[in-house]
Amino acid sequence: ARIFSSSVNMFYLLRVQEIVRIPYRLISLALTGEGYDMVLRIGNLMNSTLIARCLGKLTMVICASPAYLRLRGTPQTGSELTQHNCLLYGRKRQYGWRLNAGNSLNTMQLSSNNGEVICEAAEEGGIVLLPLFIVEDALQQGSLVQILPEYSPPLTISALYPKHRQHSAVTRVLLIFLAERIAGVMD
Repeated sequence: ARIFSSSVNMFYLLRVQEIVRIPYRLISLALTGEGYDMVLRIGNLMNSTLIARCLGKLTMVICASPAYLRLRGTPQTGSELTQHNCLLYGRKRQYGWRLNAGNSLNTMQLSSNNGEVICEAAEEGGIVLLPLFIVEDALQQGSLVQILPEYSPPLTISALYPKHRQHSAVTRVLLIFLAERIAGVMD
């Protein structure tokens, strides 16, 4: 969220004549009815009539608290995660993790669409698969440690907008601006 909010804030400051609204809630993909020109979506996209443009890929990290790993042991493979308290960061229709190497995990003890909530829950006891920007501070402070890096898939960041907005100057400029900012953060 910090990547997006700082980028959109910078865009707003550079183009003060434009009106920018940033909802901090999940919105449906019926943008035209809700008055939005574009939404940014992290994760797999559902079928939609909207135009989707990939802005980049986020690094994902599987991690857990050191205390949890001492108590329950550190999984050595993706398949061993089924024996652990795994926490889901995702949307309502998302039921599990899709890991690299073909593994998937579908039983989750706790789920939320708020990454900070899931990160804090992992610090108390569990394993999470979260974007690096959400867990970076916890990793640096040592309250979480990375495990199974070879199983962490990237997560796509996309801009979605209605077909009638594809020729809008604001949409084109914002797409270029966000793609450059996001690429700069992820390099």
